[in-house]
Amino acid sequence: MNGREQLDFIYRLSFNRFGGTENELRAAKLILSEIEARGGSATLEEFPILAGEVTKATLTVTEPEEYTIPVMGVVRSGALPEGGVEAELYLGESGTKEDLTDAKGKVVLVDNLRQETYKNLVESGAVAFLCHSGRYDEDSARTDIERKFLRENFTKDVGHLPGLCMHSHDAIKLVQSGATKVKVELEATMGENTSRNVVAEIKGSKYPEQIVFMTAHYDSTWYGLGAWDNASGSANLLAMYEHFLCSPPLRTVRFIWCGAEEQGLLGSKHHANTHEEDVKNAVFCINFDMTGTAYGSNLTMITGTEELQNKVKELSLGIGYTSKYSRNVHSSDSAPFALRGVPTVGVARDGQAGGHSRYDVPAPLAAEPLSRCVKFAKCLAEVTVNCEDSEIPYKREMPEDMMEKLYKYFRIEPPKKETEDTK
Repeated sequence: MNGREQLDFIYRLSFNRFGGTENELRAAKLILSEIEARGGSATLEEFPILAGEVTKATLTVTEPEEYTIPVMGVVRSGALPEGGVEAELYLGESGTKEDLTDAKGKVVLVDNLRQETYKNLVESGAVAFLCHSGRYDEDSARTDIERKFLRENFTKDVGHLPGLCMHSHDAIKLVQSGATKVKVELEATMGENTSRNVVAEIKGSKYPEQIVFMTAHYDSTWYGLGAWDNASGSANLLAMYEHFLCSPPLRTVRFIWCGAEEQGLLGSKHHANTHEEDVKNAVFCINFDMTGTAYGSNLTMITGTEELQNKVKELSLGIGYTSKYSRNVHSSDSAPFALRGVPTVGVARDGQAGGHSRYDVPAPLAAEPLSRCVKFAKCLAEVTVNCEDSEIPYKREMPEDMMEKLYKYFRIEPPKKETEDTK
């Protein structure tokens, strides 16, 4: 696939395809048909995901004067009794335990919705919480209130606390107006939906037991058409599949279009959790997420050793591919594999485009940067996929400093180091 063909595919995939919806299934079937049209085959790997629906969400200031504020309910935060709750408004600042000392029985406005903040809110005895999204200077008519979604790790140990989200400028107005009492309503349901990965594999002709993963998520956020994020990466992955279908590899290459990435890397987590032996045999992973902007800068995220970063840089310069490099966790579908010790490289591109908004449409993307991205990925892949067994340049190694970053990213307690007393 050249850049123009990739761009054409992006236009066809550019419809909202939020994880677990019928449109996500429609997108998976579109990818499946593209694979089959090239003479290949793939499977749909289903997995359950948490879901929820908000049917009513309101916020009314009742004292000292009455007015309403547009809000979105925080999905899977719970529900309030019919008719809502009226309570004193409490400014919870950054949501530390100290900030929430007197929050019991009140509706609490906080400046962020991190996991620790949510835990503190629940434990404070608040009856509901308020949060905000966007910049204070944004036009409400052109900017959506963020549809926040509480992931399982938020509620698993502490339960549910109903929450509402508003524009940041309305949060400022709420404070500046001297509001002291508010009424909040939240009617919502919780349940499960089904998402799926599209998985295609090309067996290696010489070292079939060794696997190279290539990944990209094909779902979108709740807003927009998901062109940049991540129909672009899905097109890159399809181009890579076509390349290796026409040029059979020495090692097995597994291509995974991951579902429900935007809800917490759910597709890649599922695959890593259910294919443990394959992950143990994996030698490398390349992930594509948000590429193809007509104007911007290439980004390369290395989750691995400094040696890996240096080799990737050297390869990039050798083919004239300029990029900004970061040795860190790529917040995308390569991360669950990196957590299990697989060295990964994330391929991306920043620039002028509308990620995570209603403006994520194909217009800011272009064929040439898509083509250039795939050219780089092919060179990166070939070095490992088709080298002799004794010559693998990207050794399966995850240094201690990178593991610490991965544990922090996934909010996992690192294993305790063995001492003389614990041996």
